[in-house]
Amino acid sequence: EPERHYIKNVVGHYVQDIEDFSMKRRRHWRSLETLLEGLDIVPRFELPESVVNGVFMFKLPFEVDLCKFRTCMNSNGIESSFFYGENTYFIPSHHRLETCDLEYFSYVIKHCLLDSAVGMRASRIQSIS
Repeated sequence: EPERHYIKNVVGHYVQDIEDFSMKRRRHWRSLETLLEGLDIVPRFELPESVVNGVFMFKLPFEVDLCKFRTCMNSNGIESSFFYGENTYFIPSHHRLETCDLEYFSYVIKHCLLDSAVGMRASRIQSIS
C-alpha cells in the first residue's frame, strides 16, 4: 500500500505537466531533424501530431559501421543504439534536454560519422564536416 500511495503522488505531481513535456519532446525531435539536415540522415518515421516521441530515430548512410558509430556516440556520453537488420539509430529526445544538448548531439554525430564511415567518398566526408 505505501508503494501505491507513492506512485500515485509522483504521477499525480507530473500530470499537470504532460502537455508541456509532450510539446518539448516534439520540439526536440524537430530540432534534431533540422540540425542533422545535409548529413544523409533522415528520420526513420514521420512524427504525426498525435504522437509523442521518446527518442529520435533516424536512418544512417549504409557506409557507416553501426558498431563503430555506437562506440563513438556512447564514448562521448550519448546513450544510444541501433537496430539490427537496418541502418536505423536512435538517440534521446526527451523533455529534460536543452538546446545545448541537441547541438552537442549534432556535433558528436558529425564526428562519429567521419570516424565510422567505411568507404565513403571524400566529397561526402567533406560535406559532413
